[in-house]
This record gives sequence, structure tokens and C-alpha cells, in this order.
Amino acid sequence: MFAFVKLSHMNIEIDKLYGPEFLMSNEERPIGEQIGNLISAIGNHEAKALTLLAMKDGAIYNKHELSARIRELQGRNPIWRQSYSLPFDYCAHSLSPIGLVTREILSPNLSAYGYQISEYGRRVGIPFAGLLLDFSDQNNISLERLFASTASSSKKENKEDKRRAPSTTLSIMRKIHILEKNSISLIELLDMFKDVKSHIIVRHIKRLAEIGLLNLEAGNLTASDDQRIIFTDLLERIDRFKIGDREVIEKAQVLADGIVYDSKKFSSLMGRAKENSGHASSSSLVETKKMIFSILFGMSGMSNIQIRQELEKQYDKKLKLHTVEKITSAMVKENMAKVIKEGRHLKYFLD
Repeated sequence: MFAFVKLSHMNIEIDKLYGPEFLMSNEERPIGEQIGNLISAIGNHEAKALTLLAMKDGAIYNKHELSARIRELQGRNPIWRQSYSLPFDYCAHSLSPIGLVTREILSPNLSAYGYQISEYGRRVGIPFAGLLLDFSDQNNISLERLFASTASSSKKENKEDKRRAPSTTLSIMRKIHILEKNSISLIELLDMFKDVKSHIIVRHIKRLAEIGLLNLEAGNLTASDDQRIIFTDLLERIDRFKIGDREVIEKAQVLADGIVYDSKKFSSLMGRAKENSGHASSSSLVETKKMIFSILFGMSGMSNIQIRQELEKQYDKKLKLHTVEKITSAMVKENMAKVIKEGRHLKYFLD
């Protein structure tokens, strides 16, 4: 557990704070909103947080370089050999939208680009990632299962519900944490949330119960002393970071650096992400189609044999030839690609 004095009892001297302005990005969003955005961007998935940690200051990474960097930091036997596109997708869809990384053009014709960690990413993102990755490591809890990754949330939830999932999870934990008693009925807890639909709260509660942070039985919620200690640990990490506590932020930076330079810990956290990630399925048809699309984008006019070779070379994905043939045939039917017969071979192009 991170050694903190409880917030309710603390009296921190001003010179020990960086202050709330520490968190302010160029867009100057409210601090509370920034914490929610940080969790949604890097705090709800170990692999996304590790992607940010992997980026060296001043370096611009293309798709292949970023993937290679993450494999390198896992040591000689990477636990999760992600597709080349996945870390790049994290940058595009999670890190870049809130300013943790910036997109940089790499070619004069604007066709090639990469990502570089931003000043906000270095100053705020790195220590925040270190803080939550250490929580995951110390408590053996998946960040994705804890905060309900927006990518894995139920399809029944709308975009706003998914965006607010981390904040809703924290609110539930806070309300249970401050209770003088160790139990509360589900009805009582639902009454505390007037602006969130009941079925959303119930879904979060069930998830927290599934990972062992709550006990749900016969309509009653209970939290043991050990479970409340974990609540305290997480909430105090986030709350002290939120107010710009110098001690916490500097320690979080040290934790982040330690993860980068410890291949066993880096690899272990990647393994936890893999266990709980929908992207980790090697048999995913959708992911394989994306890989083939990417291959054809770079080298159009390839045969199934060549595509099979590139899948293994670029993505470490070994498939039988007839499997590749079935997938490319499906891509043609779905207008994802077109095929031309040249001699005895079928050649595939992007449509």
C-alpha cells in the first residue's frame, strides 16, 4: 500500500504542493474532468499506460518503432506480442485526444506520421500512469476490470455512460469508503445517485464484486477491512495527485521510471493487460482483417502466400494458407479488397 496520511486528517504545508495548476493542460479543462479523462486515456488499461511510459522524450515513433519499443521493454521473452498497429491505435484514440502525445508528420507528402510524448504527457501523464500501474502491481488488480475500459464496456451503454465509467466507479468507492458501517443495502446506495441510471450503478457494483473489492449478497453490499484498505489506497493516490501533492507526484515519477527499467515488472503488467484485453485474442477475425488491410496498404498486389508470410513477419501471426484464403475471400465479398487473377495466382489490392 502506498504510504499516505488520510486526506481527511492531513494538513499539508503549501510548499509541499505543486498546486492544482500542476494538472492544467493547454486546454485548461477543470481538474476533476482531467482526472476522469486521464483514467479513461491511460488509467483503465495497463497497456495504454505502459505505451506512454515507453515513449522517450523527444523521440517520434512510427507504428513499427513504437511496437518494437514496447516489445524491447518486456525483455527477451515478451509476454504480449501485440499487433504493430495496437500501440499506435492507443495513441490515436486515447492518448492524443487529451494531449498526452502529439501527432508529428514524418514525410514531406504528409503520408507518414508518428507520435511524440507531449509536455503535458511528461509532466502529468507519466506520474499518473506510474501511480496507477503501481496500484495494479501492488494489489494484483486489473485496471481494465477496475475502471471498465471504454473499449470493453457493455454495448448497451451510450458514449456518455462509457466516458463517465471511471468517475462513476470512483464515486461508488467513495460512498462506501466513508460509511461508518461496513454494509449498505443496494437500494440505499442507488438512492445516493440521482444523476446516473440505476442499471449503470448495478453494473459497476457487480464488476467490483467480481474482482473482489466488494461483497454483494441478497441485495446487500459489504466491504471488509482489507477491501476498504484497497479503497483507501486508490482514492488517496488519486486525491493527492489531484491537489498537486509534491511528495506523491515525485514518488509517482520514480515508480514510473522503475517500471520502465524493470523488464520483469513491465512484462508482468503487460501480461495482466493481455489477460483482460479483448485485443489479445489471436483468433480474432476482425483483427486479422485489419492486419491484412494494413499489409495491402503498404504493399498492394500480394498473393495469399505473400500475405501469409507478411502476417508472420510483421505480426508474429502464423496461419495456415487455407485460413488466409478464406479471410481474403471474405474481405473481397465485404468490399474491403479486390482481387485480380494473374497467371495461376490471385493478387489482392485495396478497393
